[in-house]
Amino acid sequence: MSDFPEGSAHFFHRDDDEVDEELDKAEQEFFETIISMILYLNKNGLRLDAVREMIQMKVEDAFTQYPKLAEDCQWENRTWQDDEDL
Repeated sequence: MSDFPEGSAHFFHRDDDEVDEELDKAEQEFFETIISMILYLNKNGLRLDAVREMIQMKVEDAFTQYPKLAEDCQWENRTWQDDEDL
């Protein structure tokens, strides 16, 4: 008996191209969702710097909940120089 849920074996037997394609699609959907939220909040009166701060707080909160993510990310070294036009 497997420790993994039924149907999860398919996940472990996919080729790299299929995984890459699915990851690209998920990244694009995530990007579109984030952009939509930013535009919605900005249109309804929230300044972009406030939206950016809220997103940063949520990312940092996620890192405290999932310490392994924090180890793999350079978030604390991230600069907002590229975002100064926001």
